[in-house]
Amino acid sequence: MNLKGKTVLVTGGASGIGLEAVKQFLSIGANVIITGRNQVKLDAAKNKYPAITAIQSDAGNKADAQSLFNKVKELGGIDILYNNAAVLVPPSNLGVANEKHIGRRWIRNGS
Repeated sequence: MNLKGKTVLVTGGASGIGLEAVKQFLSIGANVIITGRNQVKLDAAKNKYPAITAIQSDAGNKADAQSLFNKVKELGGIDILYNNAAVLVPPSNLGVANEKHIGRRWIRNGS
């Protein structure tokens, strides 16, 4: 697949696996937009890879998602979404059924 000239949006692209993906996409000639919650990390990524477009956005925030959509649309859209953003909340059950486990509630209710 030839990605040269294609536009890629990498959520969570300011560090870790996301930033490595950015490096790889840039090396094959893609245009890259990154998102992340931490502006300092976004700025550092932009300094390391000046060709990228960095947009502060929290993937878990509805208003940020709409704003990101609008900004990306203004930039001409994307060809590829690399959805790498992390969900930084503890798991609700760690595999053990509890009150938060929806299946458990169904069983208790007899449904």
